[in-house]
Amino acid sequence: QQDYQDRPKYCAVHLHSATMAVSWSVLIVLLTCTKAVCASPLGKKPHLIFILADDAGWYDFGFRNPDSITPHIDALAHKGIILENHYAYRYCSPSRASLLTGRLPHHVHQENPGTSTPGCTNLNYTMLPAQLKKAGYKTHMIGKWHQGISSPLCLPINRGFDTSFGYLSGEEDHMDQTVQASNCIVTDMWQNDGPALGANGTYNAFQYSERIVNIIENHNPDEPLMLYAALQNVHGPYEVPRHNRNKFPPDQNCSVTGDNPTCCTLAGPFGTKCDDGDHQAGLRCPPGAQCTRNFMLAMLNTLDEEVGNITKALKAAGLYNNSIIVFSSDNGGAVAGPPQHGAMSNHPLRGGKSAYFEGGTRVASLVSSPLLPKEVRGTNNTQLMHISDWYQTFCYLAGAECTDEVDPFPLDSVNLWPYLIQNVSGVPHDAIVLGTLDGGAVVRYDGYKIVMGKQTPDWWYGPVSPNCTNGTGAHPYNCDEGCLFNIRSDPGEHRDLSGISQPVFESLKDVLDRATANTAPLGFASHPSYNFSYANACEASHKKYSGFVGPWQF
Repeated sequence: QQDYQDRPKYCAVHLHSATMAVSWSVLIVLLTCTKAVCASPLGKKPHLIFILADDAGWYDFGFRNPDSITPHIDALAHKGIILENHYAYRYCSPSRASLLTGRLPHHVHQENPGTSTPGCTNLNYTMLPAQLKKAGYKTHMIGKWHQGISSPLCLPINRGFDTSFGYLSGEEDHMDQTVQASNCIVTDMWQNDGPALGANGTYNAFQYSERIVNIIENHNPDEPLMLYAALQNVHGPYEVPRHNRNKFPPDQNCSVTGDNPTCCTLAGPFGTKCDDGDHQAGLRCPPGAQCTRNFMLAMLNTLDEEVGNITKALKAAGLYNNSIIVFSSDNGGAVAGPPQHGAMSNHPLRGGKSAYFEGGTRVASLVSSPLLPKEVRGTNNTQLMHISDWYQTFCYLAGAECTDEVDPFPLDSVNLWPYLIQNVSGVPHDAIVLGTLDGGAVVRYDGYKIVMGKQTPDWWYGPVSPNCTNGTGAHPYNCDEGCLFNIRSDPGEHRDLSGISQPVFESLKDVLDRATANTAPLGFASHPSYNFSYANACEASHKKYSGFVGPWQF
């Protein structure tokens, strides 16, 4: 990269491997830059749209699964590039932190913070929207934040977003926006620098769509737009509008071994507060009940409608042809059984959310844009990628300064654009450390992957599970001593090669051991750091924000 302090500036592609061959036409955009900003390599700065689904599985969309009704997401896939080896963390908040800071999870944090967790994602790190603002972008965030609540410094509006609307914690009721905080129930709905009073009581997918469409309709087309749509579906609690549920056949009363036999479709309606006007009342899966596959397909259909509203609004506003849309899940799908009792499908991958197996970390994702060369549209890209890479990719496309060299963990992010348009040889990553907490995992560009520690969930479900089936059952061993897989030949991670390919195993274990020794301290990066208890935090929010959750370190 160029030294942005001392000499005329050029926008360079961030490259990970020094050995790859790159043409100078790709390496350097031959335009001088100001100290912080240069021209986009595409000419006019593109609108950058990142749509992040929550807990969606590998096999949950129509471009892989014909049972899913997701026509708008499928259209993006067919006009864009499906990313076959795109990885994230095994659960929510660290994946979002990686995207927003350009760092692998073990270099930012590996925690799923609650409403009372002190601190937030490291305030020394410059988040992506702040970088893009330097390049003239208008930056907006809708949906789930999950990067810290306790201090006003943690809020999206103070991390680079011009506006924000959504919830600050990791999970809430889709309809009334309440969240259980220990023995206290609060409403979690925040707009910019205060609670979104009066905004609760409508299914989140509906009001998120409305807010996003409003942002797009009122955006000046001569200014570049960055939109981060962190949508709630298909995260629990499992709730869906009835009109979406009615698109799929009813389920029989069934059970999955060891789970509550109640099926979601047999649960009662949301209640009188949850009448959404234009749609019939929705359905909810009661806590502890096993959600069924058809119920989950309905939630996915609701997610798809949100995506359709975004693309339609971009086209109506004349922004679509200059937009780059990335769609990804934040982790693998939450599968059947405790603790989530989900019904997402990662078929044929092993495990799901919370595990380092492929079903937990290899996520459904795509990039779609009329700005992609025609020859790569409608293709599948098999390069090894990580959700953190979109930081450098978006910076590059925006002509933004892409440096954030904060010790001890500088950027891990790699600019993916040359690999997406197939204008470069080599690989973006030799290997990716997927995490170091509770064992850990590393995946290598040639398909070898090491997994350490006990992994839950660790089973395989069939393509329609859990509609009264158990798939193939639980695998009989864990990875306490380390497991080695070749995910090119064995994407389902059925065959442990640790006793056969010992040199490969030792090489990857060495990578993981070194990463573990160079991991950000366990726990959220607190600032300021107060020792509030869960009850104190909830009580403080209640008092200050009239029953809404918000910063409680003041």
